Amino acid sequence: MAVGRVAVAGNWASLTAVETDPAWRRRGLAATITSVLCREAAARGAQHVLLQVQADNAPARALYASLGFTTSHRYRYRVAPPPAE
Repeated sequence: MAVGRVAVAGNWASLTAVETDPAWRRRGLAATITSVLCREAAARGAQHVLLQVQADNAPARALYASLGFTTSHRYRYRVAPPPAE
């Protein structure tokens, strides 16, 4: 239905792979998982939490904003040009 991971290093935690099966979206699962992961990170000594989300993923960005996350910076992927024919 929904999954997520947290890794803690020092006073920082990183959330990764927070995903909800499309059939189960809009039920609060991602918010619950994110909140639980943040609490677990705090219990392990993290004072800061980071995550990355694609700029065009408006639902995820709205969720994270509602949980108190703010944008720190943006990044871009570099894609290799297609092979010459």
